[in-house]
Amino acid sequence: MMVILDCDIASTLAKVDRLCLLKTVFQDADICITNFVYLELLRAKAGLQSNI
Repeated sequence: MMVILDCDIASTLAKVDRLCLLKTVFQDADICITNFVYLELLRAKAGLQSNI
């Protein structure tokens, strides 16, 4: 099975340092994100770092 994450769940779990929960829930799955989600997460990370 393949699980494709959207930006909301990926960023929410990353913020609380709990991305590992995905592997717990989807043990036998390949967990993926699209290129668009990857770029959106990079933009969000850059925005957070510039606000510090």
